[in-house]
Amino acid sequence: MNKVVKGCLTFVLQYAGIALLYFFTLLYFSSNPYNFHLAIMGSFFALLFFGGFKSFVVPGVEEKTIKKYQTPTVFEDGDYIAAIGQIHPIGKPLTSPLQNFKCVSYEYDIYRIVSSHDSSHKESDFIGFARTPGKIRTDAGDIRISEYMDLNHFPEKTLKYEDINKNAAEYIARTKFETLKSDFKEVLAVAKDAFKGGANDLVKEMKSLTRSDRRNPKAKLDPNHNFTERCVEVGQEVCALGIYSSKAKAIVSQPELEGHANQIIPGNAKQALSLFKRKKYFLFLGTLFGFLLSHGIIYYVVSNFVE
Repeated sequence: MNKVVKGCLTFVLQYAGIALLYFFTLLYFSSNPYNFHLAIMGSFFALLFFGGFKSFVVPGVEEKTIKKYQTPTVFEDGDYIAAIGQIHPIGKPLTSPLQNFKCVSYEYDIYRIVSSHDSSHKESDFIGFARTPGKIRTDAGDIRISEYMDLNHFPEKTLKYEDINKNAAEYIARTKFETLKSDFKEVLAVAKDAFKGGANDLVKEMKSLTRSDRRNPKAKLDPNHNFTERCVEVGQEVCALGIYSSKAKAIVSQPELEGHANQIIPGNAKQALSLFKRKKYFLFLGTLFGFLLSHGIIYYVVSNFVE
């Protein structure tokens, strides 16, 4: 049983146990017909809060790993490591489509905000990413980065049309795009095909991609578009987390759907630790707010119920 399935089963069992405890506790104080609904809500936010509190007070595996490797340390085969230093391409660097930055990896999105009645949503017209093998120059030697790395920690920069429209137009003109599926039935059909081989095959296929460019074939570039780009620039100081292979002298992909995701964070060890600390702080405050609000509602409903 892989860790994802085991974690889901553990969560379901904990949730069921706490929900029953809430239900019988509420039943003891009141025969309110909404006790079941209140128990479901209360136990859900209680679990979230306990998770946020635990994350806040107990250092996560990422923080422990960064602290361990912020001084020169021997990398052991199969260990979850932190490679800290400047990143450079092994071969020719990539050029980002919108800002023309020399980089090792990038993501871009050219999209519109579509309004309908009382809501609005984002629709991408041109979207893509690319990565090239790179290496991080650590104090203990170079560590190769040739596998997929999660870039979500890198800031997504919002750009103005007048600043990058020429770069965007040139990129669109010279790039061969795949069709971006926008119809729900088409998206569903693609998802069904992708999952026929199982979730592991889908993850493996996504990790093997080094470039993807997709577009809405009917779209044309215009000033009403919004532009975002995320780049890992050449020479940028980064902290990469993942499983180390002594044979490849690289951070490599982990067994599908197992363990912690390979990820790369902008900045040195101190900056990476600060980022995780901020995320933990906001997670704790968010779960605390949810816990207090939900239990305030429970108290109000129970205390105002008339037999």
